[in-house]
Amino acid sequence: FRSTVSGSKDSFVYLMNQKASQLGMKNTVYSNTTGLGNNNRTTAEDAYVLLEYALQNKIFCQIFGRRSYKIVNATGERLITTTNQLIRENSDYNVPECLGSKYGACGSLGNIVAVTQKNDDLYVGIFLGIKGSDKYIDAKNLLRSVLNLE
Repeated sequence: FRSTVSGSKDSFVYLMNQKASQLGMKNTVYSNTTGLGNNNRTTAEDAYVLLEYALQNKIFCQIFGRRSYKIVNATGERLITTTNQLIRENSDYNVPECLGSKYGACGSLGNIVAVTQKNDDLYVGIFLGIKGSDKYIDAKNLLRSVLNLE
């Protein structure tokens, strides 16, 4: 994909940084095509700007909250299930009100972006620099607290 769009990894990273700048993401710098790793940086504010932009894309919205996806091809069917514990069914960390969530890791730190809904109100939780196995516990507790859930 990146070769088709820009010709090379470096060119694609340049386009990613250009788009971040166009969106007003003043504190975000990408150093690779995944946006993961210690040389990439962002802030909660910039992550929110990117999320707002992404939520305008119908395909992104369909994928963002997907708990599973069935792939059908010539060799058969395959069901891919999310590993994201906030939206995964039967997870101890599942938040049913969570419409979508994305987890990404940078070294030993993790980042979670989650969108929840109560009544007609949307709530966005952006958790940066979460460490260890408690990442989903902390995110779940904070989201449930904001939504006034027990």
